[in-house]
Amino acid sequence: MMYSAITTGDLDGNGFIDILITGVKNEEGTPQTPVFEIYYNNGDGTFTLDTSTGILPVTYGSLEIADFNNDGMKDILVNGNKSNSYISKIYFQEEGNIFVDSGIALMGTYFSDTKVFDANADGFPDILITGFNTSYVPDTILYINQQDGTFVQQESGLNNAYFSSIDVADINGDGSLDVLLSGMSSIGEDMTPILFLYENDGQGYFTATENDFNGTYGGTSSFVDYNKDGKLDIFSIGSNTDNINTVLLYTNNGDGTFTQDTTNSQAITGLNMSKAVWFDLDNDMDMDLLTIGFADNEGFTKLYENTLFTQDQPCNILPGNNIGDTGCATFTYNGVQTTYTTVRTADGKIWIQQNLGSEAIATTATDPNSFGDLFQWGRWDDGHQSRNSEIASTAPNPNNPAGLTNDPKFYLSNPEWWDGALATDTWNASTPDDATDTNGCDPCKALGQGWRLPTETDWEAVIEAENITNTATAFQSNLKLTVAGTRSSNNISNAGVRGYYWSSTVSASNTSYAKYLYYSNAIVNPGAGGFREQGSSIRCLRDATYCDVAVDYDVEPISLVSFADIYNETSTVVNATPAYEDFTEMTTQVAKGDTYTLTVTGNTVGFEHDIRVFIDWNQDKIFDMETEYQTVSLLPSSGNDNVVATLEITIPTNAPFGNTRMRIIKDQWNVYEEGEFDACLNAYYGQVEDYTLEIVGEIIENPVTAITITTENDAAPTITEEAGTLQLIATATPAEGNQEVTWSITSGAAFATINSDGLVTASQNGIITVKATSTENSSIFGTIEIEITNQPVVFCIPLFGTGVEPITYVALSGTDIDNTTSAATSGNTAYEDFTSIIGNVELGQTHTLTVKGNTAGNYMGSIKVYFDWDNSRTFEASEGTTLGIIQNSTGLDDQELSLDVTIPEDAAIGEIRMRVLKRYVTVSTFDIPACNNGGYGQAEDYTLNIQDALGTGDFNKDKLKIYPNPTADFITIQTETAIKNIQVFNQLGQLITTQKESTINLSNAASGIYLVQVTLEDDTTVTQKIIKK
Repeated sequence: MMYSAITTGDLDGNGFIDILITGVKNEEGTPQTPVFEIYYNNGDGTFTLDTSTGILPVTYGSLEIADFNNDGMKDILVNGNKSNSYISKIYFQEEGNIFVDSGIALMGTYFSDTKVFDANADGFPDILITGFNTSYVPDTILYINQQDGTFVQQESGLNNAYFSSIDVADINGDGSLDVLLSGMSSIGEDMTPILFLYENDGQGYFTATENDFNGTYGGTSSFVDYNKDGKLDIFSIGSNTDNINTVLLYTNNGDGTFTQDTTNSQAITGLNMSKAVWFDLDNDMDMDLLTIGFADNEGFTKLYENTLFTQDQPCNILPGNNIGDTGCATFTYNGVQTTYTTVRTADGKIWIQQNLGSEAIATTATDPNSFGDLFQWGRWDDGHQSRNSEIASTAPNPNNPAGLTNDPKFYLSNPEWWDGALATDTWNASTPDDATDTNGCDPCKALGQGWRLPTETDWEAVIEAENITNTATAFQSNLKLTVAGTRSSNNISNAGVRGYYWSSTVSASNTSYAKYLYYSNAIVNPGAGGFREQGSSIRCLRDATYCDVAVDYDVEPISLVSFADIYNETSTVVNATPAYEDFTEMTTQVAKGDTYTLTVTGNTVGFEHDIRVFIDWNQDKIFDMETEYQTVSLLPSSGNDNVVATLEITIPTNAPFGNTRMRIIKDQWNVYEEGEFDACLNAYYGQVEDYTLEIVGEIIENPVTAITITTENDAAPTITEEAGTLQLIATATPAEGNQEVTWSITSGAAFATINSDGLVTASQNGIITVKATSTENSSIFGTIEIEITNQPVVFCIPLFGTGVEPITYVALSGTDIDNTTSAATSGNTAYEDFTSIIGNVELGQTHTLTVKGNTAGNYMGSIKVYFDWDNSRTFEASEGTTLGIIQNSTGLDDQELSLDVTIPEDAAIGEIRMRVLKRYVTVSTFDIPACNNGGYGQAEDYTLNIQDALGTGDFNKDKLKIYPNPTADFITIQTETAIKNIQVFNQLGQLITTQKESTINLSNAASGIYLVQVTLEDDTTVTQKIIKK
């Protein structure tokens, strides 16, 4: 297959992954033939080929699978070159695997890439299309799903690109999908390769980050956590600006910046016209790489095994204390050491951020790489959980966990799995050997101390805390949940549509059932019940608390702890203070690699005591005896003499940044032997105190604690002038601290821009939120809201991405609008701005509009006109009228359509816009939107200057003078007839002022064109245009 595109997905809903291919079939002995093929997965390792779908084959394009019209069946998006024309077509699936052209107009491209994802977080798939458009220029268009099977184009902020590649993921953890885009782009007058990372404002508008990546084109760019640190990195393969094959790896630093990894990228051969996919080839839970493409005019297919990680590189770091902080956990799964990312969620607990058995954290709600395995209730990772494991029709004996012998079969038997169920059954045994007839082995226990399956109550708590209401919010949550489906028969059902996650809770009403989280776009139920034989996903969690500890007998107190900036003196009196004292509000900074002296004193009541020091370096809420424990002896002391115990403590260079706990246990010497105690065992005679250490890279003098944003000269946080500016000032506290910040617009980026000095420049009306982030500490920032008004509303620009079939004549009787244009279908412009052609009309008058156009053959073309009567710069549906249909017209023949247009009495006085659209249609009832975004056709805009006709027939305009015109401040109106009223309107039709006096002060008005409407005492009305300098 040449010039091909391929995608995979469960097209027919049977739980098995199907394959879609399009391109040119090139087999020896047969002519080259464009084909579109679907290979349906039969579930037994074989596929059934379907070539009779009627779907158009393409080359140099892409394919996508998604449920575009929300009918529960997967549809197909086809994009690329079809017989020297470029198409982007959606085919809706109907019953019986039948596909029907939706008729949705999308921009056609080739040398392209497309991506279907939820851009505005409403739970419905949107479409991003890039590539060479029909005008032979690179383009990028985002189409937003209107939740009814239709799409509307939306400004996206993304660069145009061809030879392009797109990937999406939530790179900054804000719950919205961000975009990675590479390709050849027109920047200024030059074509240059790009590799840009764009952050999503949550509504589908994207802003490029400040990372300076090397650009590529003709390849693949993707997000991938190749180094297993829980953060998505960036990979790109293709050609660079010097047309040299290149491979790029950028490691995510976790603060919005990336560092180029040339060491690991050098191991990968650069290819052009290439494709690449990351996946876990060898089931070792890290991502391997497959590439295909050209180098030196020779084709290559290369497979790379990820060898960054070996069995002796475990990672067991719990997340920090902030919601969304991540860590990692290394454990053995299916006999292979693996590492998963962990996350602190809004319920205060710590969860793994991916399903057991999955290849990676989800990048979208329907990411198949994140689906993972499906467990039967009460079972562990014995192989049965694999999605294609063998079905067993005979139950084990006994038919409960005690009867399992690491049998990798999935039991769909009669009686069903664990049929002798009791309400007291549990699923919390630590190992398979600990399993009994009433207690299954919890697969989460393999992650280590404290890890377990969630209960029904746990699911309820995290659903509420993370505000999970549908598939979109489930993915946007810190859990990154995916709709992995379920297994209850030979097939897997609802993969990509619904999520099923076990809890360890047994149903109280039906003991054969166990509880699970069930969710879709329609419902979220953390207490659903199902048979234990059902295959469902598993997430693991642990409670994020330190163990409690006390003293068994007398409290023989610690009287002093001195460490770095901590100096804490307490009582020396026996049994006068609590056995455990929480001093964690006392915090000191300690720097990696530095050594500090710990000094401890205390009352030993005449005996020698041990001072046991535990510091939770990896912040996992567990004090490890091997790596996080030191001890020193305290000789007999009263606690207020000169006897001290000192210990030199060096901060590990690999300790994660942030707060952690130091626990000091003072206990009578020789009570316990080594190995008989830990940080969670009560002292015999003594006391326990806890403190907080903040681990930093270096000790910062005067660290920044807050950022405050103000405006220059304390101006109001508003911009009211067209393209106006507002200077912001960021002040760090304390004043002696680092005052440097980075500026960004976190919401409303479409309404304004901000430069590196904090200068905001308005472009559209709206409210924006500006953020100033400390360069010293990215967790310290300030925000301010700015309201922007009085910006000109910009008319939408209609698009005809498929091809131009032009309007050839537009005339409005009795006016200067009488415009003949080219009938050519090539080299013409899809949208033409003729607003310099002005038709003068009066309220209540009727004029005849006449339109002609070229239908490019025996096809139907519908013609519609819109008038912006209220001068809102938005064409409302009520302002549009269809003239009718022309067919098989050259645009130069006698075919024409006419419409009598009466100027409404309530129309805005002054200049308004008229838009004429012509579009190819297959049904005469098709309604052309004013902001048309596809199909064959053309649009033209004109200007109407509306005058109030009342009394003007007998009025000599020469007898009214307005001067000076242009003016810098005042105008004077001179007329022979007394003035009744004067109104001044801006170009938007907004009333600026109304008065009776003949002198008007316009000194505070913005520069521009204004309409002055003068009403005289005889009710004559005259309108004239003036210019304010």
